Amino acid sequence: MSLKYIFLIFYCFILQFSFAQTTNNAAIPNHSIARLWNEEMLNAIKNDFARPPVHARNLFHLSLAMYEVWAVFDPEAKNNLYIKNKIIKSCNFDSYPIPYDKEAAMQEAISFAAARIIEKRFITSPKYSKTRLSVEKLMKKFNYDVNNYQLDFSTGSAAALGNAIADCIIGFGLRDGANEAKDYAIQEYKPFNPPMYKDSNIQYIIHDPNRWQPLKLPVAIDQNGNPIPPLQKFQSPEWGRVTPFAMTNPKKLMRDNIEFWMYHDPGPVPKLDTVNVNNPESDFYKWNMELVIAYGAHLSPDDGVTWDISPNGIGNVGELPESQKDYKKFFEHQTSESLGKGYKVNPTTGKSYEPQIANRGDFTRIIAQFWADGPNTETPPGHWFTILNKNVTDKLTVRKFSGKGKELSLLEWDIKSYFTLGAALHDAAIAAWGIKGYYDSGRPISAIRYMGALGQCSDPKLPHYHPGGLHLVPGLIELIDKNDSLYKVDPKNLNKIKVWSWRGHKYIEDFVKSTAGVGWILAEEWEPFQ
Repeated sequence: MSLKYIFLIFYCFILQFSFAQTTNNAAIPNHSIARLWNEEMLNAIKNDFARPPVHARNLFHLSLAMYEVWAVFDPEAKNNLYIKNKIIKSCNFDSYPIPYDKEAAMQEAISFAAARIIEKRFITSPKYSKTRLSVEKLMKKFNYDVNNYQLDFSTGSAAALGNAIADCIIGFGLRDGANEAKDYAIQEYKPFNPPMYKDSNIQYIIHDPNRWQPLKLPVAIDQNGNPIPPLQKFQSPEWGRVTPFAMTNPKKLMRDNIEFWMYHDPGPVPKLDTVNVNNPESDFYKWNMELVIAYGAHLSPDDGVTWDISPNGIGNVGELPESQKDYKKFFEHQTSESLGKGYKVNPTTGKSYEPQIANRGDFTRIIAQFWADGPNTETPPGHWFTILNKNVTDKLTVRKFSGKGKELSLLEWDIKSYFTLGAALHDAAIAAWGIKGYYDSGRPISAIRYMGALGQCSDPKLPHYHPGGLHLVPGLIELIDKNDSLYKVDPKNLNKIKVWSWRGHKYIEDFVKSTAGVGWILAEEWEPFQ
């Protein structure tokens, strides 16, 4: 099954809730208790280390806890308990004596379940004291005793019910393959390549450009602004082993005497051939990396190129590519146009979209910064919850499942949409990182520098030829001659490969007021904008 299919499944989960009917009434003035605790989780993620698959799991388990509370109080949901039927058979809450004031009890149980999940999952967070203080403040707002850890809910205690549900999920989390007990540490994986010592004079060594390579940085700060060890670690290479929500029957594949699990195998990634120049797979590998170089050339706000970034100018891309030929046609990287034909009419209002003209280099850098996160971000899984929350609050979605049936209460809408989105994100993270872990493919910074150092593969009669080098593309990838400014900087650069792309961090004089811009740089010094 292809990655495209995975993301279509994930997208369909979101569509069930995000694109229902809309109305023009004023924004919802209040939030449900589920929304408050979802935002508490998002804030806790901002205070933690940046680790997207871990936080996809955290967001799902919080959503699961809140849904399980809902299921206790909703007879129709009881038979669908995820905990009872799939995770742990002994977790049964049917004996809870539902009190007269169901709504108050449900709110209290949700609060205790959420508080326990958050405090457990973030106790090792670098800013846990901030997270804990915020949790206590929210509990105090509702006059709940945050220090009540009672588990016996047979008396009708809603706090105990919430604690018991959280305890069940926390217990399962210690056995679901995430290695939470050891702070999600890598268990067996070791990088095949030695580290690249970025921004240093240490000789660049890589054994296999088709395998992942860690970076060794002078100073390292993660996406959430936390100091981390300067030697990179692979993010969750064994995450395919984590228990999913809906996926079944993973492939169990061996590499380097380690078992990797994959639920959706897109097939091997293209590999670089450094011996044969006429290798279609290797050519596609090079095209991918050369596309990255070309897109790096879109990161200057001063090149005079503007885009209409409204729905009138972006989107509506047509059929997504399936083959290597389709990919090359889809990503015509020599063009300055944005992808897609856009949409001429707003389907809700029937009116045309108002153009929003922006410098391409401003828009592309903002998009890269958003998905690169940090500092103080909820990471990509959290972004989807933020988008969902904004959709409900700002657009006032009529809360009907798939736009049909009776309108749901704000609490029911939030509980079920969080569970749906959380489950989809959790499985998407397991699927994606399972693929990443097994195939262990290299990143552009390793590949482009490696190929640039080898030379050019376009013409054996020209200097610096190598079958594994980059293609020469006028205006994008060229050889340095004696008239070149890079030659004048250092004559040793003669006949080396230069690329027209984003110039890199060392060209930024003031990170607040200035940009690196785009220009000619040595291919062996290329780096990504992020």
